[in-house]
Amino acid sequence: MSTALPVSRFQNWQTAFEGIPLTTPYMNIDVPCYSLDSLLDKVSLVDFMHMDIQGSEFDVLSCAIEMLNKKVKKIHIGTHSPDVEPTKGRDMDFLIHALFQDHGWQIINRIAPLSRKKYNGYTVDFVDGVQTWNNPKLLNN
Repeated sequence: MSTALPVSRFQNWQTAFEGIPLTTPYMNIDVPCYSLDSLLDKVSLVDFMHMDIQGSEFDVLSCAIEMLNKKVKKIHIGTHSPDVEPTKGRDMDFLIHALFQDHGWQIINRIAPLSRKKYNGYTVDFVDGVQTWNNPKLLNN
């Protein structure tokens, strides 16, 4: 898997990455990629998991839901609007909510992407959303 790094993130773009000269505005770096299942397979139990992978959350979570059901007590997930490229126009907030609800998880908190909430008299605009879930099958472990 490759990722493109925008030059604007670096002050000296000509030697932006560990002294490697950059001759174009972007640089591809190959990085190892692991499935969530393979990572969870290495542990017996996870108390808390945080996930924010810029619109690909549902793709990863839906492939690993059985392992999450067995090993994760609580999960906090960043959600993104359909405008974020990896969402492919899908409503991630809805899909993630339906996935966890269908598997018997209990919602603790949900803020939709592109929403506005009042907190302690202040108005807060959210670009990204968030969902926090408890796994009732594991809460007493």
